[in-house]
Amino acid sequence: MKKKQYRPTILSTGMPAVDVLLGGGLPTGSVTLLAGHPGTGKTTLAMQWMKAVPGASFYSAEQHTFDLHAMLLRLSDENENTVDVKNVKGECVLEDLESASGKLLVIDSMNVFADKQSTAIVAKEAVRIAHEKEMAVVLLAHLKRNGELAGSQEVEHIVDACLFLERCDDDLNTIELNFANHKSRYCSTDVEPVYMRLTVRGMVVATAPESSGSLMQH
Repeated sequence: MKKKQYRPTILSTGMPAVDVLLGGGLPTGSVTLLAGHPGTGKTTLAMQWMKAVPGASFYSAEQHTFDLHAMLLRLSDENENTVDVKNVKGECVLEDLESASGKLLVIDSMNVFADKQSTAIVAKEAVRIAHEKEMAVVLLAHLKRNGELAGSQEVEHIVDACLFLERCDDDLNTIELNFANHKSRYCSTDVEPVYMRLTVRGMVVATAPESSGSLMQH
């Protein structure tokens, strides 16, 4: 019997410019890496995406649930979907993944688990969970000073797409979101990057700085 072809559901991020970058949004059954230096808005951006998806879950090993709920309240109120926020411990992350539900799961961040679990192992489990539960998974991760991904470099090859957030050289208040190494299995990477600014109400789309070129040379 011919196996039925899986047709993913495309989840809008609630940000039209980002949806265009992603070819429509985040597809279920996929794992997307969202990496950046501290202060570039990884957690904020991921939370804005989750508020656009009913029943999204945020698993954090870096911040207390009180702080995360406060962040959710501070973000734009255009999307009012409830987000399930949960604190996880590095050594228990694989068990926590088994209990994940909904259409979108964000894990913050991969690097906290490096001492107990290989980041590559966590990435592989995230892929399995995404396939089995037909959900989109977003893995947050840090970049080192040289712009390389902290932790196992194998993660970039395991996930379906790699998105990096980096400050623009011409305007440090503007942050560029783009594919790293043109890595995406679910959409074309031949697109213009999205420029944003981090505000108290969340990440907002901005115009490209003058003389700005793509920063993604990894």
